[in-house]
Amino acid sequence: MTRAEAGELIERVAATDWKSVIGDFDVVSVHDPGAVIALHRGTEFIGGSTVVCYGTAAGVIGLFTLRVDRRRGGMGRVLWHDRVHCLRGRQ
Repeated sequence: MTRAEAGELIERVAATDWKSVIGDFDVVSVHDPGAVIALHRGTEFIGGSTVVCYGTAAGVIGLFTLRVDRRRGGMGRVLWHDRVHCLRGRQ
């Protein structure tokens, strides 16, 4: 994920009631850049998510967001399944 894409994600989240996850995103992206993913359709940035594992005991899929105009088109499902696969692979 580029800095511009990360900025767009943070702006999108800041416009919602989920403002508390912005600090989490900053921590995750600095300490585990592999935990952050951008979703693209071609060259168009659509959304992103994070996956954080706590050893083999637990994991969290977080900051799961898509552009509003790209929802209901199946891309969220693609991102969700990718994040689940990533979470399983990190444990």
